[in-house]
Amino acid sequence: MRNLFVGGSSEIAIEIAKSIKNTDNLSRKSSRFYKKNFKVKDYSEISLKKIFKKIKKNIEMS
Repeated sequence: MRNLFVGGSSEIAIEIAKSIKNTDNLSRKSSRFYKKNFKVKDYSEISLKKIFKKIKKNIEMS
């Protein structure tokens, strides 16, 4: 099972990600504690649709 943190650069999310494996991050910043980092410039509907397509494709490939 994989987990996706939206806004994963917060202190709380990073602390949780340190203890949970198979965690991905959707945020404006990258962090080394996540298996994959999906960066988004803003949280507009268009940007989110694009990034969720990318995430879905990535999950289907793995």
